[in-house]
Amino acid sequence: MKVFISVPMHGRSEQEVQDALNSAKIALRSRFKGVDVTFLDQTIKIDSRGKNEGLEGLGEAIKKMADADLVYCCESGDSKGCAVERYVARTYRIPMLLEGYEEYGVYQPL
Repeated sequence: MKVFISVPMHGRSEQEVQDALNSAKIALRSRFKGVDVTFLDQTIKIDSRGKNEGLEGLGEAIKKMADADLVYCCESGDSKGCAVERYVARTYRIPMLLEGYEEYGVYQPL
């Protein structure tokens, strides 16, 4: 199973982002014991040429999501990028699991 982790990055240090990703990976490995889980890396450094590096990063993240069997959404607060990633997952019917709501199961978009 290929999993894309949606994690807010704006205003966070690389270490904070990495810590959030590591926590998500631990939670997912625990939840899906016995399943071969591959994490799609969305934290690639971008050689930004545009006016909005965040938007370029979001575009790259959405490319990675195209190959996902599941999107795990970390607590995102008011992150615009995470909101767009959730919208894309719903629109393209990629199952989602929300941090803090794991006990409710995987959300299957209609």
